[in-house]
Amino acid sequence: WDFSRHTETKRIVIGPDAGGTQWDFFRSAVAADGRTCALVLIAGRDATARWRLQIFDLETGRSRHDEVLVHRPYALALTADGASLAMAYTDTVEIELRAVASNTVRWHRPVGTSGAYALTFSPDDRHLVWAGRDALVRVVDAANGEIVRELRGHAGGVPDATWSPRDGTLVSAGSSGDVRLWPRLYRRDSRAVAGFWASPTNSGTLSVSADGRQIALTRDGQQVDVIASDTLEIIATVPNALSPVGFSNDGALLTLTPKGGLQFHPPENPKALQREFAVPADGMPTSAA
Repeated sequence: WDFSRHTETKRIVIGPDAGGTQWDFFRSAVAADGRTCALVLIAGRDATARWRLQIFDLETGRSRHDEVLVHRPYALALTADGASLAMAYTDTVEIELRAVASNTVRWHRPVGTSGAYALTFSPDDRHLVWAGRDALVRVVDAANGEIVRELRGHAGGVPDATWSPRDGTLVSAGSSGDVRLWPRLYRRDSRAVAGFWASPTNSGTLSVSADGRQIALTRDGQQVDVIASDTLEIIATVPNALSPVGFSNDGALLTLTPKGGLQFHPPENPKALQREFAVPADGMPTSAA
């Protein structure tokens, strides 16, 4: 979608494979430069489920990689330039980092016993954060996968995490409804605000504006709160919003509605509706970035 022109600019159809199997969407990741998208697709369910990785060049719409995976991926993340892809597997409880161009594995590490719900690279791509069913937020060296910090403070699992582009503050959302801000990786203390709702999809719970001054959080599945990062006070509540998708560079907020529509909210008044994009007649959006 090009929101300045209010139009769809490209559509990549995920059709059946050569054997006639129809694959459904499961997870996605988009590089910060907007040029690369990685998709995890699923065919079948439960014991018969199969998993497929596809990587697309969003400028041309062409597939860069297509692979049926041996293990079950639950979370994935791309570096800002789309050169590296991290994937967390739930069946083996491991994380691997691949070079996208050559599809070679750079490192492969076990991640304890809890698995990973969320993966996110730091703004400079030097660190990778993973969080999961336990209360720890782990920071690893993206070059080799070695753990450099374990951040403690959440009371339960951590389904989502992201970084502030401005100063590298890490923001994590807990399944018990607490959101924590970790100002520096070398410090283990955090600031917290409670009362929020963890998404049942274990993703898309929070977003941070480009200037780092605002954080958008899923409140209860029907509205999104925008809080000031310095005071942690609510400055706006967006109605009819399931989850935040993200902020534009000028501070406008994009949200996903409970029925799958997309809404744009102006930076000077996030509660107001600037424009809305209705649910497509041929399908409901399940992910956006």
